[in-house]
Amino acid sequence: MGRAADLPFQKMSGWQAGLRSAPLETWDGHRNKRTPEPDVCDGSWHDIRQAIEPLLLHERMVLHSRHSGAVVFSDSLGFALLESLAAGDTDALRQSLSTRQGFSAEDADALLYDIRKTWHVAGLLAPAPPAFDLNTTRLHAGRRGITLDFAHGRLNVRVRCDCEDIAMRTARTFGAYVAHPSEEALHTIDVVQEDGRVTIVRDGRPAWHSTDGDSARFILFQEIIGILVGEENVGAVIHGALVVRDGKGMILAGPSGRGKTTLALALANAGWTYASDDLFALHQDGLHAIALPMRAHVKPRATRGLLPMREYRMPRRSVEPGSMLRIDCLVFPSYSEGQASDRRAIDPAEALQILLQSGTEPSRRNRSLRPLADLVKDVRAVGLSYGSTSAGVSACAALARTELS
Repeated sequence: MGRAADLPFQKMSGWQAGLRSAPLETWDGHRNKRTPEPDVCDGSWHDIRQAIEPLLLHERMVLHSRHSGAVVFSDSLGFALLESLAAGDTDALRQSLSTRQGFSAEDADALLYDIRKTWHVAGLLAPAPPAFDLNTTRLHAGRRGITLDFAHGRLNVRVRCDCEDIAMRTARTFGAYVAHPSEEALHTIDVVQEDGRVTIVRDGRPAWHSTDGDSARFILFQEIIGILVGEENVGAVIHGALVVRDGKGMILAGPSGRGKTTLALALANAGWTYASDDLFALHQDGLHAIALPMRAHVKPRATRGLLPMREYRMPRRSVEPGSMLRIDCLVFPSYSEGQASDRRAIDPAEALQILLQSGTEPSRRNRSLRPLADLVKDVRAVGLSYGSTSAGVSACAALARTELS
Protein backbone atom coordinates (compact mmCIF):
# COMPACT_ATOMS: atom_id res chain seq x y z
CA MET A 1 0.00 0.00 0.00
CA GLY A 2 1.69 3.17 -1.14
CA ARG A 3 0.97 6.83 -0.84
CA ALA A 4 2.77 10.06 -1.68
CA ALA A 5 5.30 10.91 0.99
CA ASP A 6 4.98 14.16 2.90
CA LEU A 7 7.58 16.47 1.41
CA PRO A 8 9.43 18.86 3.74
CA PHE A 9 10.76 21.14 0.99
CA GLN A 10 12.07 23.98 3.13
CA LYS A 11 12.60 25.00 6.70
CA MET A 12 11.94 28.70 6.61
CA SER A 13 13.12 31.39 8.93
CA GLY A 14 12.39 31.30 12.64
CA TRP A 15 10.32 34.36 13.43
CA GLN A 16 12.15 35.51 16.55
CA ALA A 17 15.36 33.52 16.55
CA GLY A 18 16.28 34.49 13.00
CA LEU A 19 17.14 30.95 11.97
CA ARG A 20 17.74 30.10 8.32
CA SER A 21 18.68 26.70 6.95
CA ALA A 22 19.23 25.03 3.60
CA PRO A 23 16.34 23.18 1.94
CA LEU A 24 15.66 19.81 3.54
CA GLU A 25 16.00 16.53 1.74
CA THR A 26 12.81 14.57 1.11
CA TRP A 27 12.47 11.87 3.75
CA ASP A 28 10.42 9.08 2.18
CA GLY A 29 9.87 7.44 5.54
CA HIS A 30 6.63 5.53 4.98
CA ARG A 31 8.48 2.76 3.15
CA ASN A 32 10.41 1.82 6.30
CA LYS A 33 8.17 -0.53 8.30
CA ARG A 34 9.09 -0.84 11.95
CA THR A 35 7.62 -1.14 15.40
CA PRO A 36 6.63 2.40 16.38
CA GLU A 37 9.01 4.10 18.76
CA PRO A 38 7.92 6.59 21.44
CA ASP A 39 6.37 9.63 19.76
CA VAL A 40 9.18 12.04 18.92
CA CYS A 41 6.62 14.86 19.01
CA ASP A 42 5.19 14.13 22.44
CA GLY A 43 3.82 17.28 24.05
CA SER A 44 3.42 19.24 20.81
CA TRP A 45 -0.29 18.66 20.19
CA HIS A 46 -2.06 20.79 22.78
CA ASP A 47 -2.12 23.92 20.59
CA ILE A 48 -1.77 22.28 17.20
CA ARG A 49 -4.75 24.06 15.62
CA GLN A 50 -3.22 27.44 16.48
CA ALA A 51 0.33 26.43 15.53
CA ILE A 52 -0.22 24.64 12.20
CA GLU A 53 -2.13 26.18 9.30
CA PRO A 54 -3.58 23.68 6.77
CA LEU A 55 -4.20 25.02 3.27
CA LEU A 56 -5.67 23.27 0.24
CA LEU A 57 -3.70 23.84 -2.97
CA HIS A 58 -5.81 22.07 -5.58
CA GLU A 59 -4.97 18.37 -5.07
CA ARG A 60 -2.23 19.05 -2.52
CA MET A 61 -2.47 19.90 1.14
CA VAL A 62 0.03 22.42 2.52
CA LEU A 63 0.84 22.38 6.23
CA HIS A 64 2.48 25.55 7.53
CA SER A 65 3.84 26.17 11.01
CA ARG A 66 3.12 29.65 12.28
CA HIS A 67 5.80 29.08 14.95
CA SER A 68 8.81 27.94 12.93
CA GLY A 69 7.73 28.90 9.40
CA ALA A 70 8.30 25.32 8.20
CA VAL A 71 6.19 24.11 5.26
CA VAL A 72 5.31 20.52 4.31
CA PHE A 73 3.36 19.32 1.27
CA SER A 74 0.97 16.56 2.30
CA ASP A 75 -2.32 14.94 1.26
CA SER A 76 -5.67 13.91 2.71
CA LEU A 77 -4.04 11.38 5.06
CA GLY A 78 -1.73 14.05 6.44
CA PHE A 79 -4.70 16.32 7.06
CA ALA A 80 -6.62 13.49 8.74
CA LEU A 81 -3.64 12.81 11.00
CA LEU A 82 -3.39 16.50 11.90
CA GLU A 83 -7.07 16.55 12.88
CA SER A 84 -6.71 13.34 14.87
CA LEU A 85 -3.73 14.69 16.78
CA ALA A 86 -5.55 17.94 17.50
CA ALA A 87 -8.47 15.91 18.89
CA GLY A 88 -6.07 13.80 20.94
CA ASP A 89 -7.18 10.50 19.42
CA THR A 90 -5.58 8.64 16.50
CA ASP A 91 -7.30 5.28 17.13
CA ALA A 92 -10.12 5.97 14.66
CA LEU A 93 -7.61 6.87 11.93
CA ARG A 94 -5.61 3.70 12.57
CA GLN A 95 -8.83 1.69 12.36
CA SER A 96 -9.78 3.40 9.09
CA LEU A 97 -6.41 2.52 7.55
CA SER A 98 -6.93 -1.10 8.55
CA THR A 99 -10.54 -1.54 7.44
CA ARG A 100 -10.66 0.68 4.35
CA GLN A 101 -7.16 0.38 2.93
CA GLY A 102 -6.08 -3.04 4.14
CA PHE A 103 -3.18 -2.01 6.37
CA SER A 104 -2.23 -4.33 9.21
CA ALA A 105 -2.26 -2.70 12.63
CA GLU A 106 1.54 -2.71 12.66
CA ASP A 107 1.81 -1.13 9.20
CA ALA A 108 -0.80 1.53 10.06
CA ASP A 109 1.16 2.46 13.19
CA ALA A 110 4.42 2.56 11.23
CA LEU A 111 2.89 4.76 8.51
CA LEU A 112 1.50 7.31 10.97
CA TYR A 113 4.76 7.31 12.89
CA ASP A 114 6.73 7.99 9.71
CA ILE A 115 4.48 10.93 8.77
CA ARG A 116 5.01 12.43 12.22
CA LYS A 117 8.75 11.83 11.88
CA THR A 118 8.77 13.70 8.56
CA TRP A 119 6.96 16.63 10.16
CA HIS A 120 9.37 16.63 13.08
CA VAL A 121 12.45 16.63 10.82
CA ALA A 122 10.97 19.46 8.74
CA GLY A 123 10.43 21.61 11.83
CA LEU A 124 6.65 21.61 11.45
CA LEU A 125 6.19 20.69 15.10
CA ALA A 126 8.81 22.98 16.57
CA PRO A 127 7.56 25.21 19.40
CA ALA A 128 7.68 28.96 19.18
CA PRO A 129 11.30 29.97 19.84
CA PRO A 130 11.93 31.95 23.00
CA ALA A 131 12.67 35.63 22.57
CA PHE A 132 16.37 36.31 22.88
CA ASP A 133 17.62 38.87 25.35
CA LEU A 134 19.12 41.98 23.80
CA ASN A 135 19.96 45.16 25.63
CA THR A 136 19.61 47.68 22.81
CA THR A 137 20.45 50.61 25.07
CA ARG A 138 23.77 49.00 25.95
CA LEU A 139 24.51 48.05 22.35
CA HIS A 140 23.91 51.58 21.09
CA ALA A 141 25.65 53.36 23.95
CA GLY A 142 28.58 55.38 22.67
CA ARG A 143 28.02 54.44 19.01
CA ARG A 144 27.83 56.93 16.16
CA GLY A 145 25.08 55.44 14.06
CA ILE A 146 23.27 56.87 11.05
CA THR A 147 19.62 57.88 11.40
CA LEU A 148 17.26 57.80 8.40
CA ASP A 149 13.59 58.79 8.29
CA PHE A 150 11.16 57.53 5.64
CA ALA A 151 7.48 58.29 5.14
CA HIS A 152 4.59 57.55 2.80
CA GLY A 153 1.47 59.55 3.57
CA ARG A 154 0.92 59.40 7.31
CA LEU A 155 3.02 56.28 7.78
CA ASN A 156 6.62 56.70 8.79
CA VAL A 157 9.60 54.79 10.15
CA ARG A 158 12.94 55.79 11.62
CA VAL A 159 15.96 53.60 10.91
CA ARG A 160 19.01 53.83 13.18
CA CYS A 161 21.89 51.95 11.66
CA ASP A 162 25.36 51.07 12.94
CA CYS A 163 26.42 49.70 9.55
CA GLU A 164 27.42 52.40 7.06
CA ASP A 165 27.04 50.16 3.99
CA ILE A 166 23.48 49.08 4.93
CA ALA A 167 22.55 52.70 5.73
CA MET A 168 23.89 53.91 2.36
CA ARG A 169 22.02 51.23 0.39
CA THR A 170 18.82 51.86 2.33
CA ALA A 171 18.99 55.61 1.70
CA ARG A 172 19.56 55.10 -2.03
CA THR A 173 16.86 52.47 -2.47
CA PHE A 174 14.16 54.34 -0.52
CA GLY A 175 15.31 57.78 -1.68
CA ALA A 176 11.83 58.72 -2.93
CA TYR A 177 10.47 58.33 0.62
CA VAL A 178 13.12 60.19 2.63
CA ALA A 179 11.38 62.45 5.16
CA HIS A 180 12.29 65.18 7.60
CA PRO A 181 13.00 63.77 11.05
CA SER A 182 9.85 63.38 13.10
CA GLU A 183 9.79 63.54 16.87
CA GLU A 184 7.00 60.98 16.87
CA ALA A 185 8.07 58.28 14.46
CA LEU A 186 5.39 55.58 14.38
CA HIS A 187 8.03 52.86 14.21
CA THR A 188 11.74 52.58 14.87
CA ILE A 189 14.08 49.96 13.44
CA ASP A 190 17.57 49.56 14.89
CA VAL A 191 20.26 47.83 12.84
CA VAL A 192 22.91 46.75 15.34
CA GLN A 193 26.27 45.47 14.16
CA GLU A 194 28.54 43.62 16.54
CA ASP A 195 31.44 41.26 15.89
CA GLY A 196 30.66 41.21 12.16
CA ARG A 197 27.05 40.10 12.67
CA VAL A 198 23.90 42.18 12.39
CA THR A 199 20.76 42.17 14.54
CA ILE A 200 17.47 43.86 13.56
CA VAL A 201 15.43 45.38 16.40
CA ARG A 202 11.91 46.59 15.66
CA ASP A 203 10.26 49.01 18.12
CA GLY A 204 12.52 47.82 20.89
CA ARG A 205 11.85 44.13 20.27
CA PRO A 206 14.39 41.86 18.56
CA ALA A 207 13.10 40.82 15.13
CA TRP A 208 16.15 39.06 13.68
CA HIS A 209 19.29 37.98 15.44
CA SER A 210 22.89 37.66 14.31
CA THR A 211 22.83 37.48 10.52
CA ASP A 212 25.17 38.64 7.75
CA GLY A 213 25.01 42.09 6.18
CA ASP A 214 23.25 41.12 2.94
CA SER A 215 20.55 39.16 4.76
CA ALA A 216 20.11 41.99 7.26
CA ARG A 217 19.58 44.50 4.44
CA PHE A 218 17.00 42.19 2.83
CA ILE A 219 15.13 41.83 6.15
CA LEU A 220 15.33 45.57 6.84
CA PHE A 221 13.83 46.36 3.41
CA GLN A 222 10.97 43.93 4.07
CA GLU A 223 10.21 45.68 7.36
CA ILE A 224 10.30 49.17 5.84
CA ILE A 225 8.01 48.18 2.95
CA GLY A 226 5.48 46.61 5.32
CA ILE A 227 5.38 49.74 7.46
CA LEU A 228 5.08 52.24 4.59
CA VAL A 229 2.21 50.46 2.81
CA GLY A 230 0.31 49.69 6.03
CA GLU A 231 1.03 46.40 7.76
CA GLU A 232 -2.65 45.60 8.23
CA ASN A 233 -2.89 45.30 4.43
CA VAL A 234 0.15 43.07 3.86
CA GLY A 235 -0.18 39.34 3.31
CA ALA A 236 3.45 38.76 2.30
CA VAL A 237 6.52 40.54 0.99
CA ILE A 238 7.51 38.98 -2.32
CA HIS A 239 11.09 38.77 -3.52
CA GLY A 240 10.54 39.76 -7.12
CA ALA A 241 10.14 42.52 -9.64
CA LEU A 242 6.74 43.89 -10.65
CA VAL A 243 5.78 45.60 -13.90
CA VAL A 244 2.39 46.69 -15.23
CA ARG A 245 0.80 46.76 -18.67
CA ASP A 246 -2.79 47.76 -19.44
CA GLY A 247 -3.56 47.82 -15.73
CA LYS A 248 -2.39 44.24 -15.13
CA GLY A 249 0.61 43.34 -13.02
CA MET A 250 3.27 40.79 -13.96
CA ILE A 251 5.52 39.42 -11.22
CA LEU A 252 9.07 38.39 -12.11
CA ALA A 253 10.13 36.16 -9.21
CA GLY A 254 12.69 33.56 -8.25
CA PRO A 255 16.26 33.33 -6.92
CA SER A 256 18.77 36.14 -7.27
CA GLY A 257 20.86 36.22 -10.42
CA ARG A 258 18.18 34.97 -12.81
CA GLY A 259 17.66 38.30 -14.59
CA LYS A 260 14.64 39.77 -12.77
CA THR A 261 15.96 43.33 -12.45
CA THR A 262 17.41 43.47 -15.95
CA LEU A 263 14.18 42.18 -17.47
CA ALA A 264 12.01 44.53 -15.39
CA LEU A 265 14.05 47.58 -16.45
CA ALA A 266 14.05 46.45 -20.08
CA LEU A 267 10.25 46.11 -19.95
CA ALA A 268 10.00 49.60 -18.43
CA ASN A 269 12.23 50.83 -21.25
CA ALA A 270 9.83 49.17 -23.73
CA GLY A 271 6.78 51.00 -22.42
CA TRP A 272 5.65 48.95 -19.41
CA THR A 273 5.11 50.72 -16.09
CA TYR A 274 7.62 49.97 -13.34
CA ALA A 275 6.50 49.04 -9.81
CA SER A 276 9.39 47.14 -8.21
CA ASP A 277 12.67 45.42 -9.02
CA ASP A 278 13.34 43.41 -5.86
CA LEU A 279 10.68 43.46 -3.13
CA PHE A 280 7.02 44.44 -2.95
CA ALA A 281 4.00 43.85 -0.74
CA LEU A 282 1.28 41.34 -1.61
CA HIS A 283 -2.15 42.36 -0.33
CA GLN A 284 -3.99 40.14 2.13
CA ASP A 285 -6.37 39.07 -0.65
CA GLY A 286 -3.52 37.36 -2.52
CA LEU A 287 -4.62 38.93 -5.82
CA HIS A 288 -3.24 42.47 -5.64
CA ALA A 289 0.14 44.07 -5.09
CA ILE A 290 0.50 47.29 -3.09
CA ALA A 291 2.83 49.54 -5.04
CA LEU A 292 5.81 51.23 -3.43
CA PRO A 293 8.24 51.79 -6.32
CA MET A 294 11.86 52.10 -5.22
CA ARG A 295 15.08 52.73 -7.08
CA ALA A 296 16.26 49.62 -8.86
CA HIS A 297 19.64 48.31 -7.82
CA VAL A 298 21.44 47.36 -11.03
CA LYS A 299 24.28 44.92 -10.48
CA PRO A 300 27.54 45.51 -12.40
CA ARG A 301 27.33 44.11 -15.95
CA ALA A 302 23.72 43.01 -15.32
CA THR A 303 22.28 45.06 -18.16
CA ARG A 304 24.75 43.60 -20.67
CA GLY A 305 25.02 47.02 -22.35
CA LEU A 306 21.33 47.13 -23.27
CA LEU A 307 20.30 49.82 -20.78
CA PRO A 308 21.82 53.05 -19.48
CA MET A 309 24.01 51.95 -16.58
CA ARG A 310 23.49 53.52 -13.17
CA GLU A 311 23.81 51.54 -9.97
CA TYR A 312 20.51 52.89 -8.58
CA ARG A 313 17.88 54.17 -10.98
CA MET A 314 14.13 54.87 -11.06
CA PRO A 315 12.46 54.37 -14.45
CA ARG A 316 10.51 57.38 -15.70
CA ARG A 317 7.25 55.42 -15.97
CA SER A 318 6.50 54.30 -12.42
CA VAL A 319 3.23 53.51 -10.68
CA GLU A 320 1.78 55.79 -8.04
CA PRO A 321 2.88 54.74 -4.54
CA GLY A 322 0.06 53.02 -2.69
CA SER A 323 -1.69 51.86 -5.88
CA MET A 324 -3.48 48.52 -5.76
CA LEU A 325 -2.38 46.47 -8.78
CA ARG A 326 -4.24 43.39 -9.97
CA ILE A 327 -1.79 40.54 -10.58
CA ASP A 328 -2.32 38.76 -13.87
CA CYS A 329 0.74 36.55 -14.25
CA LEU A 330 3.56 35.11 -12.14
CA VAL A 331 6.73 34.59 -14.19
CA PHE A 332 9.88 32.79 -13.07
CA PRO A 333 12.56 34.03 -15.51
CA SER A 334 15.82 32.24 -16.20
CA TYR A 335 18.40 33.97 -18.40
CA SER A 336 21.31 32.11 -19.95
CA GLU A 337 23.13 33.76 -22.83
CA GLY A 338 22.29 32.23 -26.17
CA GLN A 339 19.74 29.66 -25.03
CA ALA A 340 16.51 29.20 -26.97
CA SER A 341 13.39 30.84 -25.59
CA ASP A 342 10.97 28.49 -23.90
CA ARG A 343 8.09 28.62 -21.47
CA ARG A 344 6.23 26.10 -19.39
CA ALA A 345 3.25 26.14 -17.07
CA ILE A 346 4.16 25.82 -13.38
CA ASP A 347 1.69 24.21 -11.01
CA PRO A 348 0.66 25.97 -7.78
CA ALA A 349 2.72 23.73 -5.47
CA GLU A 350 5.93 24.33 -7.43
CA ALA A 351 5.21 28.06 -7.68
CA LEU A 352 4.74 28.32 -3.92
CA GLN A 353 7.91 26.34 -3.31
CA ILE A 354 10.01 28.60 -5.57
CA LEU A 355 8.62 31.75 -3.96
CA LEU A 356 9.37 30.59 -0.43
CA GLN A 357 12.80 29.20 -1.21
CA SER A 358 13.87 32.41 -2.95
CA GLY A 359 13.14 34.79 -0.08
CA THR A 360 9.42 35.58 -0.15
CA GLU A 361 8.11 35.87 3.42
CA PRO A 362 4.57 35.77 4.83
CA SER A 363 3.55 38.77 6.89
CA ARG A 364 5.07 38.72 10.36
CA ARG A 365 1.88 40.37 11.62
CA ASN A 366 -0.33 37.28 11.23
CA ARG A 367 2.16 34.64 10.00
CA SER A 368 -0.32 33.15 7.55
CA LEU A 369 0.59 31.49 4.26
CA ARG A 370 -2.95 31.90 2.89
CA PRO A 371 -2.34 35.03 0.75
CA LEU A 372 0.54 33.30 -1.03
CA ALA A 373 -1.51 30.13 -1.45
CA ASP A 374 -4.35 32.19 -2.95
CA LEU A 375 -1.90 33.88 -5.31
CA VAL A 376 -0.51 30.64 -6.78
CA LYS A 377 -3.99 29.07 -7.00
CA ASP A 378 -5.64 31.96 -8.81
CA VAL A 379 -2.86 33.45 -10.95
CA ARG A 380 -1.22 31.63 -13.87
CA ALA A 381 2.45 30.82 -13.27
CA VAL A 382 5.02 30.41 -16.03
CA GLY A 383 8.65 29.37 -16.18
CA LEU A 384 10.37 31.50 -18.82
CA SER A 385 13.79 30.66 -20.28
CA TYR A 386 15.48 33.03 -22.73
CA GLY A 387 18.92 33.80 -24.13
CA SER A 388 18.74 37.58 -24.59
CA THR A 389 16.99 40.44 -22.85
CA SER A 390 15.13 41.38 -26.03
CA ALA A 391 13.81 37.80 -26.26
CA GLY A 392 12.65 38.03 -22.66
CA VAL A 393 10.82 41.29 -23.38
CA SER A 394 9.09 39.74 -26.39
CA ALA A 395 8.08 36.66 -24.39
CA CYS A 396 6.59 38.78 -21.60
CA ALA A 397 4.65 40.85 -24.15
CA ALA A 398 3.25 37.64 -25.62
CA LEU A 399 2.22 36.42 -22.17
CA ALA A 400 0.46 39.70 -21.48
CA ARG A 401 -1.58 39.30 -24.68
CA THR A 402 -2.56 35.65 -24.33
CA GLU A 403 -3.59 33.01 -21.88
CA LEU A 404 -1.09 30.21 -21.35
CA SER A 405 -2.18 27.14 -23.26
